[in-house]
Parts: sequence; C-alpha cells; structure tokens
Amino acid sequence: MFKIGCVWYNSVMKKFLRIVLPAFAVLCLTVLGACRGVEEIDSDEERVIKYETYLAAIESNDSFVSESDYFDITGVMNVGPDGGYRYDVLIDHPRIAMYDVRILCVPRDATGTLQTKDLCPSAGILEKESYNLIPYQINKEKGYPAGVVVSGLYEQDAVTLEIIVVWNGYARLAENRQFLELSLKYTEPEPEPAPEPTPES
Repeated sequence: MFKIGCVWYNSVMKKFLRIVLPAFAVLCLTVLGACRGVEEIDSDEERVIKYETYLAAIESNDSFVSESDYFDITGVMNVGPDGGYRYDVLIDHPRIAMYDVRILCVPRDATGTLQTKDLCPSAGILEKESYNLIPYQINKEKGYPAGVVVSGLYEQDAVTLEIIVVWNGYARLAENRQFLELSLKYTEPEPEPAPEPTPES
C-alpha cells in the first residue's frame, strides 16, 4: 500500500475484504459444488499421489512470487471457531484460459517451517470437481465459476502461505505451475465513526 493519501483507501479495502471475501467464498464454494468435471477418471489413490506431488514441489521450491500475471490472488484473515483464526485465499480474474485448476496452500510458521503434519487446504486435487477459470466467463452450468477459494484454520493471528497453482491450457497438453507466497495477519475491525450531531434548528 502507498503510504501517502491511502488512509481512507486502506480502511475501505480492509472492511471490503473482511465482509465481502468470506461471503464470496461461500458463493464460490456453492458454485463449485455444481461444477463437475467432464471426465472424472482419477481414483482416490491417484488424487492422493497428486496431492503429495504438489506438496513435494512446494517443499523443494525456493522461488515464490507475491502476485501473478495470469490471475488475481487475494487473501484475508478473520476470527475462526474455538478462538482460532480462518484464512481465505481467492483466485479470480483470470487473464488467460485456465482449465483443471488445482491449488494447494501450505502454512509456514514463524520459524520458517512448513506445517505439513495435517492435511493442507486445497482445491481441485483431492475432490472430484474440476475447476475452470475463463476470462469474462461465469457460467456455473458449464463449469466456469467466478473464482476458486481455498480456506484453512490457523492457531495464530498471522500466517505465511506457500501456494502452488496448477492449470492446463485449452488443449490440456501441458501443465502450468506457479508458486506464490502470501502473508496474512488478522487486524481488529476499525470502529464505525460516530454519527455527526444534527444541528439544532
């Protein structure tokens, strides 16, 4: 964020992300639930192998970017259940046709250790659904959602996520990969300003 002239912008954007992104996550997940892939040929074992392959790719990768030329990535952190926190990562606004989108988010703690003991949040890998992101096309009946949301729970109020986004081109001949890093921190919502007093007549 720019430091000059952006106090109002920062406040508005934080409120927007805190309110709109979780709601958008629910919408996307509802849409995605109806977006079955044309071919569902992977067995449970094959899907687990894919998950382990992408996890190993993140663990061995040493170069991450914070943004993509191919899509938008946005994240927000909110209070979750049982006193913990929940993070939502949204991939949307594709600038190229992205078929069979797969996403894996791996939390990294303050010591730099990847948290892989528990199953990491993902989309398009372990489930049977196939997600396609096409520029300017949103059609849940044909399997083109507005975006893909990956959500996870975390004990701390700040987290760094190492993310792999995988997709195929139109011909589905080659697999494309991009590694991203996203740092999120929960901040208390700013109080609403008090209404201005009505001048007495």
